[in-house]
Amino acid sequence: MSVTKSNTMAIIVVAMAMTISCGSEDSDWLETKRNDSDEAYLAFIKEHPGDLHIEEARTRLETNNFKRAQKQNTIAAVEAFIERFPGGQFAQEAENKLQLMYYVQAEKKNTGDAYTAFVEQFPTGKYADKARDALAPFEFAQIAYGGSIEDLEEFLTRHPTGKTADRARAKLEKLRAKK
Repeated sequence: MSVTKSNTMAIIVVAMAMTISCGSEDSDWLETKRNDSDEAYLAFIKEHPGDLHIEEARTRLETNNFKRAQKQNTIAAVEAFIERFPGGQFAQEAENKLQLMYYVQAEKKNTGDAYTAFVEQFPTGKYADKARDALAPFEFAQIAYGGSIEDLEEFLTRHPTGKTADRARAKLEKLRAKK
């Protein structure tokens, strides 16, 4: 009979420990949500690695960081977010925002170097074609006076349409007529 009593006591002690432990994690989670800060979420994740609320803590951490990057609205803030959450739920949106910010920066500078830098950084990005189109007049200006037939043909390969392409074709015709 004492064996059964011992087993029953052990089960009660384990159940109480589990209840206290779960209660502690639940109260920690409620406190973490109330604080709603990076520090609180990071501490919760560290202290309760197997908790049911871990994914929600990670999601809230990422969401808060994304909102902060959006509010700051700087290249540095968006880059920091992407570096910290590279595969997160807001990664693509942040990447699009970053590309737009760099493109607007190139537009403001409105130089061949600025558009070239953009295309080199984001060769297949959302605004790459737009940057290449904006780059065409700068590239044409470099070959318009003194450029060879080959230079103009190469230019037209890269920029086959648009006003600058029309100017390049006219220049090419003149050069061919001189030969």
